[in-house]
Amino acid sequence: AIPAMTNVASLCFLVIFIFAVIGMDFFGEDDIDKEYVNGMYNRHANFRYFGDAFMVLFRQVTGEAWNGVMHDIMVADCDPAFNPLEPDDKDYDEDYCGTPHSGAWSYFVIFHVFVTGLLFELITAIVLDEFGKMNESQELPVNPDMISNFNDHWAL
Repeated sequence: AIPAMTNVASLCFLVIFIFAVIGMDFFGEDDIDKEYVNGMYNRHANFRYFGDAFMVLFRQVTGEAWNGVMHDIMVADCDPAFNPLEPDDKDYDEDYCGTPHSGAWSYFVIFHVFVTGLLFELITAIVLDEFGKMNESQELPVNPDMISNFNDHWAL
């Protein structure tokens, strides 16, 4: 069961890795110093850096307050430090990074459904596979030679 669990953990790591990179692209320029409604999207839980993004998604896998992060991202503002233009420039746009992310719920729901479904299906498959191996390894009271002998004597 250990090799199978290692494969599941590797696949889960890969999925979280991919979604962390996507989240960094979508939400990486949001302001993390601002106090949001739920207070969940901040310096410790954000998509600015890969490690933080990975931990936010790992936290979502465990079910720990991921919906608060999602709701904060949906109303998050752009970080002014990332804007290439000055506020007094005529082309200045305070929503240059595409905020607010009103569709952020789709990212989080797709990730949640995908990862929880993946984990549930793979762990169930591992348990059933190990159960099947256990049944195969048990010694039967009648071996194949006895069955062959029975068929030879009692067959019509």
